[in-house]
Amino acid sequence: MADAEDPKNKPPRIRGRGAAKLAPPTARASGTVRASNEELEVLNEALRDAGIPVTLAAAEVRVPDPPETAETHDGCLPKIPSIYRDGYAEIMARHPLQILLEAIQDGGNRRGWSDNNGQTPPHYYARTQRGAGACIVSVQPATGGFLTDDVLRNLWEKVQALDDLTSDVFLYCLARLTPNGMGLNPVAVTADAILDARGVQPIRKRGEPANWQHGHRSEDRMLVGRALAQLRDVWLELQNINPAPLAKGRVSPISVRSVALVMTDIAERPGPDGQPIFLGAMVTAGSWARAYSESGLPYQTTLLAQKALAYHPNKEQVEKRLTKYLPFQFRFNAKHETPSLRRSVRELLDSAGVRPNELNPERTRKRLEEGLDRLKCDGVIADWHYAEDNTSLPARGWVPRWLEWRIVLTPSLEVEAFHETRRQEAKRYRELAATKANGMAHAAGAKQPRLLR
Repeated sequence: MADAEDPKNKPPRIRGRGAAKLAPPTARASGTVRASNEELEVLNEALRDAGIPVTLAAAEVRVPDPPETAETHDGCLPKIPSIYRDGYAEIMARHPLQILLEAIQDGGNRRGWSDNNGQTPPHYYARTQRGAGACIVSVQPATGGFLTDDVLRNLWEKVQALDDLTSDVFLYCLARLTPNGMGLNPVAVTADAILDARGVQPIRKRGEPANWQHGHRSEDRMLVGRALAQLRDVWLELQNINPAPLAKGRVSPISVRSVALVMTDIAERPGPDGQPIFLGAMVTAGSWARAYSESGLPYQTTLLAQKALAYHPNKEQVEKRLTKYLPFQFRFNAKHETPSLRRSVRELLDSAGVRPNELNPERTRKRLEEGLDRLKCDGVIADWHYAEDNTSLPARGWVPRWLEWRIVLTPSLEVEAFHETRRQEAKRYRELAATKANGMAHAAGAKQPRLLR
C-alpha cells in the first residue's frame, strides 16, 4: 500500500490529444534462475568476503530484475532515433532561424532586446537581406490584455531566463522536424533523447552491469521541460522576407507572425516533491514553416555538428556558439564556388557572445584563437587562418583594426561535400525552372493569331 502512494511509482500523466500514443508501461514478471554448484560456490565465497554469515544451498537463486530501460521507463515513451548521422544533424537553414538563435542566446544579458520604453513586449529586432526585410523575435504574454508594469516585468524575467540550453533544445527540435516535412508534421521528442543528444550521461550505479539503464536524472529532465516551455512563449515575426533573394524572377515575400515552436501532448510524471517531471511531448514548427513551404522553392538545409549541443554552455561557450553560428554561414556561402568562408573578427566575437576586454584585449584575442583551434581539433572545421590581405596592426591601439581583420574558415570535408551536392541540386532546379518558363512562353507565343494587315 505504501508503494502505491509513492510518487515515483505513479504512472506518468499524459496530456493532449495524442495521449493515446503514449501507453502506460506493462509490468514485468520477476524470475528465478537455477544455479549450478560452481556458481553457488562463487556466490558463497563472495558472501564470506563481504562478512555476511549466510551460506546458499538452495538450487534456485533469486535474480533481481534490471531497472527499467530508457525505452520502457515512464510510460513506454516512443524510442526516438538519433538525430545524428556520422556526427552531424541536418537542420533547416534560414536567416530568421539564425536570428532567433542569436536572440535566445543574448536574452540573458538583454543585448539587442528592447521594449520601446515600456510600450511593447520585449523584442529583438534585426534587419536582413540588406535592409529589405526584418525579423522580430519577441516574448509574448500567455494571455492577452494590457501591458502593465507587472506583465512587462514578468516578460523581461522570461527573456533573461533564455540561455544556451534553450537554444540547444530548439536546435534539437529543428533537427527532428527537418526530415519530417520541414516542420509541417508533428514529431515526438523526449527529455532523455534530448539529453542523449547533448551528451549528458544517464544515471549509472556502481557494481551494476553495463547494459542496465536508469534513464536520466529528474533535475535534468525538468531543465529540458523548462526550455521547451520557454520556447512556447517565443514568437517569430517575418516582415517582407524574400525566401529566395538570389532567384531570378518575381518571388512573393513572406510576412508572417507565429510562435516559434508549438508543443502539445505533454507527458509528465509526478516528482518526489510534487513537481511534474517532463518526459516527452509532440512538437511542430509555427506557421513560419508553412509560409516557407508554400513559397514553392527548394528547401535550404545545413549540417549541424554534434559538438554544437555537446559543448559545455559555460566553460566552452565560445566553441558552442561558434559551432551553432557557422553551419548557417556555410550554407549561405554555398552559392560561391569556393567553400571557404571569410568573416571579420567582430562578427565572430558577436556570434560567440564575447565583448572585447578593454583592459586586457590580448585575452580576448587569445580566447577567440583558442576557440577556433578547438573547433579544428574537434573536426567542426577543417582549418582557419587570418586572411593574408589584412593590414598590419599598430603597436598600440590595435583593437579597432583587429576587429576588422578577416578570418578564413574552411568547412570539414563532410560539410563541404554536403553543400556541394545541394549547390548542384539548386543549379539543376534553376535550369529546369528556366526551361519550363521558356517552354511556356514559346507555347503562349505560338497560340497567338497572326494579325492581318
